[in-house]
Amino acid sequence: MATILLRLPQVRQMCGLSRSEIYRRMGLGEFPKNFSLGGARARAVCWNSEEIENWIADRIKESRTAESDKQRAHATTTAVQSV
Repeated sequence: MATILLRLPQVRQMCGLSRSEIYRRMGLGEFPKNFSLGGARARAVCWNSEEIENWIADRIKESRTAESDKQRAHATTTAVQSV
């Protein structure tokens, strides 16, 4: 799949985060970094679509893993209480 350059409104729509939350997470290293389209003095920035898609896929995977872990812990607790 070809890399597409995304602007902030597209990134916000894809990930469901506000502008401030995106930049906060970028600062913490928890979200893909943007890059300038026109050099150091340009204000126009974008994100790599593949990086955003991978970030979203990782969040889904983490969520499902955490949910499975929670279900296993509950099943173990229930089984121990039954004994």
